[in-house]
Amino acid sequence: MATLYEGQWNPVNVGTSAANNKEPYKISTTNVSSSWYNRLLDGSGIRRVRLSHFYEMDKTVEISKALDVLAEDISSENADEEDAIELNYDENKKYLKSTIKLIEEAKDLWMQRTKFDEKLFERVRETLQYGMSLYKENDDGSLRRIPPERVVGYICDEDDEDLITHYIEDPNVTTFEFEYNNRSKARVDTQTKRKSELITHPIDSLLIFKVGDGPYGQSVLECVYKVWRQMTLIEDAIVIYRVTRSSEKRVYYIDVGNLSGPRRQQAIEQQRIRLMQKKNKSRNMEGGIDSDYDPQSTTEDIFIPTNSQGKGSRVETLQGGQNLGEITDVTYFVKKLASGLRIPNSMIDTMAEQDRNQFNDARVGTIYAAEMRYLGHVKRIARVFSKGLNYSFYHFCKKRGVIVPEGMYIKLNDPNSFAKYKDMEVWQQQLNLYQSAQQIETMSKRNMLKKFMMMDDEEMVQNEEMKLIEMGATEEQIKTMPEYDVINLVYGNKSVAEKYGLQADDDMGRGRF
Repeated sequence: MATLYEGQWNPVNVGTSAANNKEPYKISTTNVSSSWYNRLLDGSGIRRVRLSHFYEMDKTVEISKALDVLAEDISSENADEEDAIELNYDENKKYLKSTIKLIEEAKDLWMQRTKFDEKLFERVRETLQYGMSLYKENDDGSLRRIPPERVVGYICDEDDEDLITHYIEDPNVTTFEFEYNNRSKARVDTQTKRKSELITHPIDSLLIFKVGDGPYGQSVLECVYKVWRQMTLIEDAIVIYRVTRSSEKRVYYIDVGNLSGPRRQQAIEQQRIRLMQKKNKSRNMEGGIDSDYDPQSTTEDIFIPTNSQGKGSRVETLQGGQNLGEITDVTYFVKKLASGLRIPNSMIDTMAEQDRNQFNDARVGTIYAAEMRYLGHVKRIARVFSKGLNYSFYHFCKKRGVIVPEGMYIKLNDPNSFAKYKDMEVWQQQLNLYQSAQQIETMSKRNMLKKFMMMDDEEMVQNEEMKLIEMGATEEQIKTMPEYDVINLVYGNKSVAEKYGLQADDDMGRGRF
């Protein structure tokens, strides 16, 4: 049986066998076109080659900025005056103050040992870029980073092949950072100069951050590799065109009279030397005179004789390349790149006009559908990272004999208080509707609060009790008040206030009846 190799095309024969003396159909074409363009756009199936593509993509401004934006929002590096990682409690359970203090101290020590207070952004960014990042947990709680290019395999469970039990590390693999910084150095033959054998890590001893499915996760750059290649080709083509075609050129028309053949070419060459070069004479060390031809200065004028009819030799200037400021095609690929990364185009638009470069952090009035979908995308990825953080924190506490109570968990904060801004936007719209509805005389205030302010019965009762307290009622009075009196006191009948000795507001509104 033929051996199948990853990333290579394997020809297959279909049809009748050769025993029937009939030629079978042969499939000898490749699954990737032989065109250089298609080969360039198609990413190789070999994992290290794909990882090298992701490393190269990070050198592009748009890709680097997009990864920064995603990593900042997911890791909550831009949270409003709050810690990126916080310890949450179950509101329905009661905890001792000593327990809370102990867990908080354990959390602070865990973040200090793992350096999540310093390197959370870098670790989230690397996971997004390569799809997975592995860290070996040391005895003291610190983490040792395993470069993704050194993860060369994994081991599955004997009974369940979808369950991974170990990851394999090859410490001899050269990292991309080393190759990038030492391109001029000769590569070491890792086959003859091996540092050690392959290292097998049980998953229980690893902290694993993974985005997407599969044993190695899936990079967020995977689906935009083709778009990135096309964009870089367009940018290179624009630069080459502008360098070679943008400059103006002069055309010299030389009057050669009736000359022909070699004499015509000789006359043109003499005129070219006279117009484009000048002789520079200088005395050498031996007392002689050296004569050199130097390029003519661009500030010097050119004098060409003509006849009485104005005919003869002349010089004309050809314009440079056209549409040098046209970048519509590049803008198209930038927007397509942002769409593939699930990021609003305004967040990575490097060609935005000055009048559109305003600070936009999704505050009230700037929440749009694209931003809301982006926030959902960020929260989904943040939940994946929170699972890994919880596992690391529980494992850290277990080794030190600290029991984390049920209901306590680690959570990444929302970036820039996006949830608060979303609620504020909704409330603003509700208040506008409520104020507009108050102009309708036939509508009830209670009905408007339910319909336009989205208040349920429990919130309505709570609001009515708080309103009565502000009017001067005591808790005992509120408990004995009939529902009829409560409704009239809160929503409009001022005469009922005198019954209980309360001070009615001047703006309580129109009467209920």
